[in-house]
Amino acid sequence: MLKENAAMSCRILKKAGKPRHGPINNKYRQDKLLYKKRIKEGQARETMSFYNDLHDALLRKSGQDFWKIWNSKFDRKVINHLNVDGITDDKIIADNFAIHFEKVCTPSRVYDDLLKRYNKRRLKCDEPLYGSKKVFSVEQIGKILVNLKNGKAASLDELSCEHLKYSHPIIVSMLCKLFNLFLTNGHVPDSFGKSYTVPIPKSNATNRVLSVDDFRGISISPVISKLFEHAVLDRFVHYFTASDNQFGFKKHIGCRHVIYNVRNVIEHYIDNGSTISMCSLELSKAFDQMNHSALFSKLMDRKLPNEILRILELWCSISVTCVKVERVQFPLLSAIGWSAPGRRIISVPFCSFYRQRR
Repeated sequence: MLKENAAMSCRILKKAGKPRHGPINNKYRQDKLLYKKRIKEGQARETMSFYNDLHDALLRKSGQDFWKIWNSKFDRKVINHLNVDGITDDKIIADNFAIHFEKVCTPSRVYDDLLKRYNKRRLKCDEPLYGSKKVFSVEQIGKILVNLKNGKAASLDELSCEHLKYSHPIIVSMLCKLFNLFLTNGHVPDSFGKSYTVPIPKSNATNRVLSVDDFRGISISPVISKLFEHAVLDRFVHYFTASDNQFGFKKHIGCRHVIYNVRNVIEHYIDNGSTISMCSLELSKAFDQMNHSALFSKLMDRKLPNEILRILELWCSISVTCVKVERVQFPLLSAIGWSAPGRRIISVPFCSFYRQRR
């Protein structure tokens, strides 16, 4: 509004012959000063918010978040055009990434026996969902929505968490009713399974010629599906607990905790006069594939309610993604195989329930 007023006053001033005195000139100067003041206030708020984010990252002792914020503001590296395997054409690069990710994420046929055993066992599984049908509450959904991080990339529907946070408060009640219906019927919409994958260079893929193997794919899912995912994890967390010996893909746990534990064990035996022999295994590709039948069988062992199990089965079956490189993005047309000449889509190996990173 202030910008429009300043522009209108400027046009009126020009039509009047640019008088240096009088009400027209005074109105122009007033609107211009108000507009400049609002710009300075916005710049000050942006700077203050930036410093607050840095301060919060320091208080949380989160070095990753601190340097991410720092680099976003001060890092002025020159971004060269993407060059993968000596190719610079974005369309060819995107298609090569799609073929690579599809090959990596395609399950092997050696798991057919697991699928047969699971289907046989699934017919006898019918764990009820105890308690009220209204499993999710408005307070729970609202709290989860507030805790979602801002500034994340929008999904294919061009929605981000800010759209939900800053909309009318009634949206939380509507989402709560919708999620309860999902749970009661054991169903999620097809849009929950649609995402796009962005290739991200690995940390050790620098100062050399890059290939498709030097990138990992990060899938951007719809924000409403993320909210529903967090709600299910929050409500049924006791079904999804992992072993205490697992340090990867867990919240607030990472490599530094593993290193600390290993060093403590080694130092304990060395201090007591023992000799230590260590053997390490490289499992960098251990999580590229996941067998759904084995996973669902483990959840059935934990007496997971049938409604949740149906949702997970459906979610995994409808999950598809397309590769996005620079501004090139291949459209999603179907859930299996080739969609059109020169347009390849990928079946997602597992939904985001099982790739906890945040």
